[in-house]
Amino acid sequence: MTRLMYACINNEQQLVRRLLEDDSINILQQDSDGDTALHHAAQTYGGEDILASLIAAQNRQLEKQGEHLMAWVDLQNNDGQTPLMYAVLMDNEPTVRQLLSSRADPFFANAEGESALSLAAGNPTLLKLLQAGSGIVQVKKVADATSTSGQCQHTPLMYAAMRGQKEKLQELLEGCTAADLQAQNVYGDTALIYTAAAGNLDNLAQLIAKGQELLGSDSSWINSRN
Repeated sequence: MTRLMYACINNEQQLVRRLLEDDSINILQQDSDGDTALHHAAQTYGGEDILASLIAAQNRQLEKQGEHLMAWVDLQNNDGQTPLMYAVLMDNEPTVRQLLSSRADPFFANAEGESALSLAAGNPTLLKLLQAGSGIVQVKKVADATSTSGQCQHTPLMYAAMRGQKEKLQELLEGCTAADLQAQNVYGDTALIYTAAAGNLDNLAQLIAKGQELLGSDSSWINSRN
């Protein structure tokens, strides 16, 4: 673990700033768990200033190299965790806001298949924040996926459906769009298919009701599968 990482963990703002004055410092260096200084800062309450300093310093380095922030703000550790996932797990709203403003991607999945969005399903405030902040990223991901196979990866709605998580499903359906309901993964399955397979009639009724609300009399989405 580097001195910069320790400073982030201990929320030593002045030390972090001094260390970052050295342009040769490797902000992206990973420890034995694959965590970077940003991962550690994202887990520290009151570490918003440190996080801002890290992002600004790394931006300066990347600008000199002609690269972009998005390549590193979502760097995953050995378990697939991103800084945004850590911030969500800590219920750290200010840090979540900071990372989203730096274009952190809430759709990245960890080794357990969970994303920042699915991890936030039990926290309505964070969930709405992530949904609002992910609009541009989501449109891009759907466009990228449909341009090749017409399919996408598992969505948070699919995960909640397959696990029979009623409360998470309810939260996700509040901000759900028609595209979310109709989204298919690489197997051609939808959230509705996973809900039916789980045998949860209450969840199934909720999904169908949401589909009727968004799609009206068009019931083709119910039987849709590639």
